[in-house]
Amino acid sequence: MAELPAVAGADRATAHRYFDDFALRRLPAALATARQDTVTAAMAPLAEMFGDADGMVQLSREQARGRAGNFEIIEHILRAQPGGVPSTWGHHFDDYLLHAPITDQHRKKIAHQAALIESALGSDPADVPSTAPARHRPPHPAERVRRRRRPAPGRPALLHPADRLVLNDVDPDALQHALTHLPPATRAQTAAGPGNVLRTAARLAADHGPFGLVLAGGLFDYLEERFARALIRTTLSRMCRPGGTFYFSKIATPNPYAALMTHIGRWNLVERTLADIEADVRAAAPPGTVAGLDITADATGLTLFATVRCADEPG
Repeated sequence: MAELPAVAGADRATAHRYFDDFALRRLPAALATARQDTVTAAMAPLAEMFGDADGMVQLSREQARGRAGNFEIIEHILRAQPGGVPSTWGHHFDDYLLHAPITDQHRKKIAHQAALIESALGSDPADVPSTAPARHRPPHPAERVRRRRRPAPGRPALLHPADRLVLNDVDPDALQHALTHLPPATRAQTAAGPGNVLRTAARLAADHGPFGLVLAGGLFDYLEERFARALIRTTLSRMCRPGGTFYFSKIATPNPYAALMTHIGRWNLVERTLADIEADVRAAAPPGTVAGLDITADATGLTLFATVRCADEPG
């Protein structure tokens, strides 16, 4: 199961077909008939070799910032430049991962979130795609802001003087990275609130809220049910203003790449169905706080976008 065919001269398409078969058929089949620790041990030589490519596998397995899905791996996904020595299996595998649906869903998620931000700020979001081509790097969210800060004559700027943006992350370096990539005018209207949002949500609301848009990104991919419901409850009761919007995304189940992510990348996600998300919001939302809930899948079908419309007058 851990052996690879000869790599010399293998073209990109052949390598991608091999990895598709490995990720979506052979590895899940092995897990269905063998103990997980046996499969993990068998995968160790492959994981080590792929990790040498200085790309997705290395970043996710090292978890240098305490978790696999940190801002550095997302930046690697956005750059879409595979690591490693060309024509080696490590390079081929990183290239495969960077163009696989499980990675493309990150680009689509970011593009969708950028459109939500522009819409919340009152700008015309029509020129921001809700999806991005699978093999093209979408603009970094900060680049979108930068472009809109140079509006065409007669068009409004993205931010009005009274607008305020508040960023939260448990990793201070992630916040600094985001602030560094914002143009000065936008950075002047942006505050950073570091800390674990499960502990700091109430303080963020007190210091900066309530908010017209609360955007949680992929955070819920890592939250078990009780933590997800606790954050939904706090967001709807403390952070969202009446008539505001609360958005979060969630990896859908079944995730066909789960075996690959777990046994090669050490990247574990909490999968949910559409019905699970509906149940979480229904159970967690304080009475009278929700006017509507929309849940849609991205173009890959691997991620669910949940948009909660807050009631104009709670209660």
